[in-house]
Amino acid sequence: MSATPLTKDRHLPNYFPIGLKLKGELVLIVGAGREALVQTTKLIDYGAIVHIIATHVIAEIQELLLTHGEKIHIFKKQFGSEEETKIANKEYALVFALNNKSSDNNIVVDAAIKNNVLVSVTGTYANAFKPANFIVPAFRKRGKINVSVSFDGLIHPLAKTFLGRIEASLGSKFDNYVLFLEYVKEELITIQTKLKDKDEKLKEVSDRLDDSAELISAVSRENFEEAKSIVQHIISEVLEPEHFITPT
Repeated sequence: MSATPLTKDRHLPNYFPIGLKLKGELVLIVGAGREALVQTTKLIDYGAIVHIIATHVIAEIQELLLTHGEKIHIFKKQFGSEEETKIANKEYALVFALNNKSSDNNIVVDAAIKNNVLVSVTGTYANAFKPANFIVPAFRKRGKINVSVSFDGLIHPLAKTFLGRIEASLGSKFDNYVLFLEYVKEELITIQTKLKDKDEKLKEVSDRLDDSAELISAVSRENFEEAKSIVQHIISEVLEPEHFITPT
């Protein structure tokens, strides 16, 4: 059966950007070519445990076993009923259909979607005619900063190019943001490790940081010393409120 052409009544998917915590989660990748190598490398960097199903595995993925053997498990076989059962049992947090043949990917996508499991498929054609229910954008990570760009699954290399332009425009400023966020993280860790009522205090500090127009203004102006002072002031107000009584 030929693919249904796009019309004004048949729109491409509109994906919602979201962050996922994958540490310790099982992820299934069906296929073991170049795209599988890229996604496997990213996934293990974020703490996922990757199961790879493929009849042929490129050498670079095999080499990952030497340094990340506990996070990668390779099964040299075709996708079949055993994997479908595991998907149905919700054993995998994510599924990637990364075969070279679209017909093989379709089987994987159908199995995941039928069981309400998140599945991604590579390529512009695939996302237009057999859309997955999630995509991985082009992204860069430095410290606590993740910058990502997506064109809703279309022309991924162009998204990478666009992201590169953004990164180049920031230049060394990127590092200043990273250092500031590392400073904030360390301050929050200090609260967490030293206070008995840490959950309540952490929430209050976090809420105040989120709501601080002064903090956003200082960071927007790239005045990070002022931003650090504002962070310290907020922490002091929360931890020692008797020292900051608002005049009546």
